Amino acid sequence: TQEPPEFYATYVQQILSVITENARNEFRAIWECNQKDGLPKIQCTSRLSIKINQMSDSIQTHFKSGMSEQEKKQLVRSVLLRAVPPVLLEKLGLEVILARVPENYVGALVGAWVASKFVYKHGINASEVSFFFFMRSLVAGEEAAALPSVPATKRPAEEAAAPPAARQRLGSAAQ
Repeated sequence: TQEPPEFYATYVQQILSVITENARNEFRAIWECNQKDGLPKIQCTSRLSIKINQMSDSIQTHFKSGMSEQEKKQLVRSVLLRAVPPVLLEKLGLEVILARVPENYVGALVGAWVASKFVYKHGINASEVSFFFFMRSLVAGEEAAALPSVPATKRPAEEAAAPPAARQRLGSAAQ
């Protein structure tokens, strides 16, 4: 049997890495929902899917009519540089990909990628403030991972369990 070309083998490996990472992130999100909210995992799975799909649809709607061209361009480039396999970016370049891929496909990719990354990172119950900072980091081209997560609600037990620096930020934010 003949070995596949190096490009193909690398591309397949990079896609498999993305699938594996997404599976890990999805498991963590489902587990966190189950542990924090006490819901059955199947219900958490359903809530996770609904949340990602709703966010993706909303992002695509705003992508079409609610963003300036500059913001849209920055967001698309930032997301594609993270979402497209590196070997494809190296071989074709971002400009060629943008020229060849229909705009509605790009919008769908951006919406799905942003929604899933946000929900996996910040959880099903994440606040609008967390989403604001997450999106701002993407449009600015910064690493979203460097931003803190802001939960939608903070329960007293969670606040007490937070590290001292986080408790101090929570206390100063309330003042």
